[in-house]
Amino acid sequence: MIGRRTQAPNRWRRRGAARRHRSAATCWWRRAGRRVSQRLPGYSFYIDPLVARVSLTDAQALATGRPMLRAMRPMTRVGRAVEKGETQGFMKIVVDAETRRVFGAAILGTGGDEAIHGVLDMMCLDS
Repeated sequence: MIGRRTQAPNRWRRRGAARRHRSAATCWWRRAGRRVSQRLPGYSFYIDPLVARVSLTDAQALATGRPMLRAMRPMTRVGRAVEKGETQGFMKIVVDAETRRVFGAAILGTGGDEAIHGVLDMMCLDS
């Protein structure tokens, strides 16, 4: 016998297959007592130069009414971008001035899809 019968007629599942499929990240969130709805939105656009962003933009962070710190670094000052010769773009981050927690970040430039995960990890561990 290749599989097991499911509740649906004429449907079979592989032997040993889990009834509920969850990613490892989802299981980690549940063990930590969090909900999937609490995840931080982050994304990347694979265009040239690459765009990556996580959580709030400058305008959204300003709308919260909290005091904040903002920093911007051009890619001409980023070693990885200079080595590759792709110095177009910038890195930007918005931080709460009182608690020093990161509100959001945006990276426009080479390696942004990888670098944004460092910010995303920092935000997840702090929340």
